[in-house]
Amino acid sequence: MSPNDNDLVPAPILATRRLIVRPMVATDMEDLAAILQDPVAMTAYEGPFSDEEVRRWLDRQLERYADDGFGLWALLARDTGQMIGD
Repeated sequence: MSPNDNDLVPAPILATRRLIVRPMVATDMEDLAAILQDPVAMTAYEGPFSDEEVRRWLDRQLERYADDGFGLWALLARDTGQMIGD
């Protein structure tokens, strides 16, 4: 995967009536931060992530795609296209 590939939105892996599942890309940073920095969403963790922790988390997913061929996927609401989880 070249660095420019991280800027392209990949084709969905799976689509249902309500969800779209696709690999994450570098440009998902803002949407991912909204989730990982939400105190309620991050209750199961030790709290919300800092900007740096979100960046490292996303970078790790991109590394997993390149190194292992898989990683966590972005979950988007089909009706809005908004990332709602992973």
